[in-house]
Amino acid sequence: MIANDLFTACFGIVPAGDEDALTNIVRNAVRQGFAIVPIAPGQKVPICTLTARQAKAADREAKDAARERGERGWERKVHECGIAHALTDPAIATRVVGRLVKERGPINIGVEVGRSRMVMVDADTAEQVAGFLADWSEQTGHDLTGRRPTVTTPGKVMVSAAGEQQWVHKDGGHFWFTIPEGIDLAALPGQGTLRADSGWVAVWRDHQALVPPSVRAEGAYAITGQVEPAPEWLLDRIQLHAHSYAERKARQAERIRHEGDPIDLWSATTSWSELLEPDGWTDTGLPDRCGCPIWTRPGDASHHKSATAHELGCTHFDTDSGHGPLHLWTDNPPEFLADAVATYGRRTITKLQYIAWRDHEGHQGAAMSALDLGAIGGDSVASAELEAMLDDLERDAAPTAPPAEGDLVTVEQAGETGETTQVGPPAADDETGAIRAQLDADPRLRKAVEELHQRDRARQLYEKILNLGEAKDLRARIDGA
Repeated sequence: MIANDLFTACFGIVPAGDEDALTNIVRNAVRQGFAIVPIAPGQKVPICTLTARQAKAADREAKDAARERGERGWERKVHECGIAHALTDPAIATRVVGRLVKERGPINIGVEVGRSRMVMVDADTAEQVAGFLADWSEQTGHDLTGRRPTVTTPGKVMVSAAGEQQWVHKDGGHFWFTIPEGIDLAALPGQGTLRADSGWVAVWRDHQALVPPSVRAEGAYAITGQVEPAPEWLLDRIQLHAHSYAERKARQAERIRHEGDPIDLWSATTSWSELLEPDGWTDTGLPDRCGCPIWTRPGDASHHKSATAHELGCTHFDTDSGHGPLHLWTDNPPEFLADAVATYGRRTITKLQYIAWRDHEGHQGAAMSALDLGAIGGDSVASAELEAMLDDLERDAAPTAPPAEGDLVTVEQAGETGETTQVGPPAADDETGAIRAQLDADPRLRKAVEELHQRDRARQLYEKILNLGEAKDLRARIDGA
């Protein structure tokens, strides 16, 4: 194909697997203003461009900075990686890519959209490609259904437990557009992503996509279309989406009801990224239908959509408390989350439950103590502690054996949010569930139980003070002897 624009001129003239040309491709692309992300060979996962010594020093600096800011879990903090290592200096790009090719062989490369001032429309399937072209045609009044994606993508194959290969998606591609001068999409609020009703996703910040001569097991990325200025209707939709997200998030923020609850206060000020990134999760940069970010689990995931981290601005979950849950899509989460799913019989967990199962064998009371949450809030501490106690009762009463096959029915369709359906027996003890139901149904009863709990705590504290006084008297008698 004739290289009729900078994008195709940089990425469309070299076949996949040409190690000798790769360094020159990257250097030339960076000179033309593209921010290049080195990607692991045959994959879509960004590579850390630092040497082992540099990475160790960067991790130490990240931990020190987090500790100085007073962040909880600072000891698990690591330096920003992934697209944070996008190469924008030609000399550094030449040196880094040359070293990575020597160490790893023919790496893949991606373009980070924000720093490259581009919009990329990701259409994973032929249906999504058709959906985007139909939307484009409708908005302009011209038939554009014959357009080809700028880059044709190889699709994704998933291997089942039985060893059978199934196409997760195929026959899709990426449409690349330049951003006109005077428009700064990177400064817009939100995640930098938009998902259309017909399934295609537009990204304009904090996201990278593979470009030729990248290749994966399913096939190579290839130039099949051209790059042109982003159409006005797409720019308008992006800006409207970003401002609508900001307004929705602001409205939800105004309704936040912490009321001194220590769990809500901690959860609202602790992002899911603070919990997931140190544990090896990867933010895909893609939104779910509710607008919240999709994450990929640690390890070799067969599909990028392992979980959705719901947050303020979500259109699916109630976030009046200032935070949202994590919904697991993967059947192979980290072991502690698999234990939580087996115990609760559901795939949606809170931030406190995440900490409890990761660090305290599922005991939320222990997690609250470790996070010092009992020191926050005042009167409502009793309410928060009561919830944690009930959750711990459910955890202790649940069967320890994993659920039988078929107990959980999970919808694994890309882009879909919602709860899984439990068709097996309840995981929690019936009596505990009945207690919780009665407390939820009768606010006066709940208040009375909370007051009893507070009174019991006060009695225990009083006894400790008396014992301390007795100890001091004994110490005084010993000292005077």
